[in-house]
Amino acid sequence: MSEVQAVNDPESGTRSGEPGGDPRQDEDWPEPTGPLAGMPMHSTVEGAAWPVFPDRAGEAMLAMMWQFERTERMAPNRLRAFQLAQVGSVVRHAGRHVGFYRDLWRSRGLDLWAGPLTQKRFEALPVITRAMLQQAGEAAFSAVVPAGHGAIRAAETAGSTRGPFGIRTTDLTQFMWRAFTLRDHLWHRRDLTGKLAAIRRLPMAQVQESNWGLATAALCATGPAVGLDIDHPVDAQAQWLIDENPDSLITYPVNLHALADWFVAHGPGLPRLKDIRTVSGGVSAEQRAACRRAFGLPLVDSYSTRALGYLALQCPAHEHYHVQSEGALVELLDDDGQPVAPGASGRVVVTSLHNFAMPFIRYDTGDFATAGAPCDCGRSLPVLARIDGRARSGMRSPFG
Repeated sequence: MSEVQAVNDPESGTRSGEPGGDPRQDEDWPEPTGPLAGMPMHSTVEGAAWPVFPDRAGEAMLAMMWQFERTERMAPNRLRAFQLAQVGSVVRHAGRHVGFYRDLWRSRGLDLWAGPLTQKRFEALPVITRAMLQQAGEAAFSAVVPAGHGAIRAAETAGSTRGPFGIRTTDLTQFMWRAFTLRDHLWHRRDLTGKLAAIRRLPMAQVQESNWGLATAALCATGPAVGLDIDHPVDAQAQWLIDENPDSLITYPVNLHALADWFVAHGPGLPRLKDIRTVSGGVSAEQRAACRRAFGLPLVDSYSTRALGYLALQCPAHEHYHVQSEGALVELLDDDGQPVAPGASGRVVVTSLHNFAMPFIRYDTGDFATAGAPCDCGRSLPVLARIDGRARSGMRSPFG
């Protein structure tokens, strides 16, 4: 395999303007633009370094990025039409092959097999809960999964609030997870050639990898990645970061806040750090401010769940989030089951568009988010102004 930086770093032994020279050195040569500009991609054809010839996995990922580039700027009504058509496929599959949905819908007198799934018919579907799926057990799994979806994978949710439960995913849903990860890299123009450091829950104390993971491996020659388990105390984490001196950092919001306070109090800084991401937790204004104060960088967040994958990514131009509508239909509903207006908080109810092994159809995640107004960045994907958190056990005061 010939691994080259096809756009970023062509080797050149001649001066600009001579045959074989680097065209970027010519003042009249336009800078590359677009989401894939500057990405250091693999070429699998020996001697054919430019344009790049990726392998089949790379071709599939490039094709998805090409589609994302168009769907993220699609008219909202057209995007919803595509979503409903895909949800219709999932609903028909679930009605035939998933006992939980078949019995539930029949008990409600719903006929979902004749004609297209309209918005009205979709909204007539009952919202389901984690408790319902836990009680259903294996009846929530598909008896049949189309062959093109690849292998079925068994996993378990973390169960931080209502206990774990078994889930099923497929190669196809995992591919979409990786595609949204790559979209996030491209939106925020990360330097994939740098070192990535991750401080999160890991199966061992430390890990070292030669690349950033499966989201980029099919296309890119990335820098190395290192990981540290979150159970290390903050001062040990900080010293590890100083030793590793990464270009990119990913961790949990609360942990990042603690690290930021440590670096403000003790120093030194992280001179190569250019990008900070958070996952698995709501982000507060205080945490964003602490990140800027300690590192001089913005915090970039994402919203995902283990069962559903990516639901929203932070906008490259703002601190709000864009729903990943190519993978999930996300509703924000009030206590009466009606969509909330921009500025109001609602329950996050999700329909997964591609999980045919364990369909999630109008699934109440237990999370709350605030609806946002359309974004001025040019992307028409729906906006979540913020992720408000999760409903947990509580008590009612005498004042309500």
